[in-house]
Amino acid sequence: MAKRGPTTFSKRKREREKQEKRQSKMERRTQRKEEKADRPDRGSHDEDPDIAGIIPGPQPTLEEQGFYDLPAPAPAPEPEEPEG
Repeated sequence: MAKRGPTTFSKRKREREKQEKRQSKMERRTQRKEEKADRPDRGSHDEDPDIAGIIPGPQPTLEEQGFYDLPAPAPAPEPEEPEG
């Protein structure tokens, strides 16, 4: 019979590494679950801060907002014509 040499040892090493990786993944998952549980719940009823206060539908016109009630700007002075 032929001897089974280094292949079994390398296979065992790979299996052990896989096992350790699975174990570390499980630890990270449980740690993440605990962190999520400790965090305060944002809730789905909270309003998005980017769109807070925006009213859907037609917006008021400039006249309704009082934009045209501002005093008119002073007219610009006319440029002087050079003599000559």
